[in-house]
Amino acid sequence: MTEAVNRLIKMTTQKTAGQRPNTTHINWETLDMEFMRIVCYATTLVLSGRLEELRKVTESDTIKKTEV
Repeated sequence: MTEAVNRLIKMTTQKTAGQRPNTTHINWETLDMEFMRIVCYATTLVLSGRLEELRKVTESDTIKKTEV
């Protein structure tokens, strides 16, 4: 998931819109695929129950930081 998100960030922040094929820029024709890849990873997190675990850990850490 991290790789897909980083790829999406690179696509949306590159100076061209993927028009130059001879550079390291990512072609915008793959944008839909990147969105679907992220959606699939997010769905897996939700269905596996891991997203809820991460939410609880994050909330716990936030409470600890607030108490300090």
